[in-house]
Amino acid sequence: MIIEKRKKLIKTIKENRIAITYSGYVEIVSGGNIEYKSNLEKVEDKIHELEVSIEKIKDKLDLINAALDYVKDDKHDKIIEIKYFEKKINNLITEVLGVDEKTVKRNKNRLVEIISIWIFLDKILNKI
Repeated sequence: MIIEKRKKLIKTIKENRIAITYSGYVEIVSGGNIEYKSNLEKVEDKIHELEVSIEKIKDKLDLINAALDYVKDDKHDKIIEIKYFEKKINNLITEVLGVDEKTVKRNKNRLVEIISIWIFLDKILNKI
């Protein structure tokens, strides 16, 4: 959804050649001089910024999907689906799965930890 919105914004910017900024100009301070960018430069910068953000979002989605694929064979993987995609609370999950609430909490926490490691593995490795 957010990717489509950003792609639509890029299309609008390209079609109308407008830069969406908070002020009427962009200041770049280098050596005490202030450089003003042309509207075309602002447009190109905004398009590039949006394209980079789309790629970052796609990368995160790929990591999330890989993590979810990794835990899909787990005995309690339905807990994640019901809790986060169907937005059900723990006592409803216990009814659906026919397990104790402690089992739901324990396995939800365990699966979330596994998913988190997959998603943030690069940050974890950089700290080592």
